[in-house]
Amino acid sequence: MNDYRADAKKDGITDEIMTFGIPLQGGITAVRAYVVVPAGYEFKKNGKLVRETRSLHTNALQKSNAWRRITGWSWAER
Repeated sequence: MNDYRADAKKDGITDEIMTFGIPLQGGITAVRAYVVVPAGYEFKKNGKLVRETRSLHTNALQKSNAWRRITGWSWAER
């Protein structure tokens, strides 16, 4: 998140809001999992409102003790 915040600040991005829908696809094994969800992203870039409303957010997770931690993610506009 620190890297994201630094990049957003450099690019003039503020007031970010992410929304997520019902998962479209996913899978789980003993130690790994993934999930694909429809997503939206709204933010201001240099004061101008930008909306991405038809995107997909994918998370890859790996089991660590009793928790699954995000090990990677991607964002794709449809």
